[in-house]
Amino acid sequence: MLVLVLALPLIGGSAAVSGNTWELSGLASATIAFGETSLIGLDSLVFSAFLTYCDWAFQADAGLQQGAFDMVKLKGSGILGDLSLNSTLSLDPSTASFVSWKSGIAWSLDEDVSIVDTLYLADPQSASYNQISLTGTAQELSFQGTVKVSLCPLCFLEANVCVGWPLFGCDDGRVDLCSLFTDSGGFAMTTIGITGYTLFEDVLGVTGTFDAVFEFTPLAKSLTPILKLVPDWAICPEFEIIGEVVAGGVPIHVGAVRFKGIKGEFVIGGGATFSIAESLTDSANAELTGNADYFERIGVTAPLPSCCGAPGSIAIDAYFQRPPATTLFGWALLEASAEFRLSEGIGFGIELFHSASSPTWGIAVTTQILWDGASSPHGS
Repeated sequence: MLVLVLALPLIGGSAAVSGNTWELSGLASATIAFGETSLIGLDSLVFSAFLTYCDWAFQADAGLQQGAFDMVKLKGSGILGDLSLNSTLSLDPSTASFVSWKSGIAWSLDEDVSIVDTLYLADPQSASYNQISLTGTAQELSFQGTVKVSLCPLCFLEANVCVGWPLFGCDDGRVDLCSLFTDSGGFAMTTIGITGYTLFEDVLGVTGTFDAVFEFTPLAKSLTPILKLVPDWAICPEFEIIGEVVAGGVPIHVGAVRFKGIKGEFVIGGGATFSIAESLTDSANAELTGNADYFERIGVTAPLPSCCGAPGSIAIDAYFQRPPATTLFGWALLEASAEFRLSEGIGFGIELFHSASSPTWGIAVTTQILWDGASSPHGS
């Protein structure tokens, strides 16, 4: 698919009250799309406006997809005394219907304990809920408790309790224990996570750390160990070797031991990074490569020159299928993207893919006009 985005300037201005208290900004863009199997046509229009006033921020988004005006979102957040408030209202103008409203309120009981209440109203009403979370710390101990209830009908949905503490005898290691309970079956799952345990330091310039996740459910038990190798070499690589241990039934015994795969990352100079990920089982594809269809990913990211202090970047990723494959080395998909700022108010981005299957190609070119300092949606 070829996507050409033509930015349309917003007409407006900004106001300054009591030393630039008000700040008004916005952006607008139009998208024209065509590709291997589609004719050229208007794909979307997007308009956004931003308003800040003291400790308050407001945002309005409106969008058209394939000729249908189907999205309006009104957002607001701010501080009122000791309370932090936020709210998002979503509407579908094409059917003049309500989609959802989500609001949150957070307040601190003291420096170490806070409460967050989230109310979500949706159409259909059965998706509505209210959630209350309590988080805090006591010296080196951290805790969080969450209770979620349905509003229509009014009933308990789930509760989650988490506690974390430093790993004994380890400066950087930590243990986190979480338990989940649901309305359908009571106890649902307990996980115990260990992170940052140092196995060895400076062995041929390599530091090895160990992470692990133990997962217990009424029907299964598993252990996911992760060995991280960080060599202190010129190219500064970092490897992760990821495994899995699955327990059998009662009495508990080891049912399977297998390696899920490996991940590696190398800083190759000038801010550029080379990365590789490979899964050894199809069930781990999404976890390791980020795409459930491919078992291997090779990627490169690097900074690009960009105007006005805004970050610029380029990324290239190649994905491969497990044998047997009909292409060289099993290549299946190539994705590339780049974005940078052309001037203070103009941003540019491009995305493309080339695939071994249909559709075999696609390009997206994006130009944005940012009015009075509106933030670019890229990367947000």
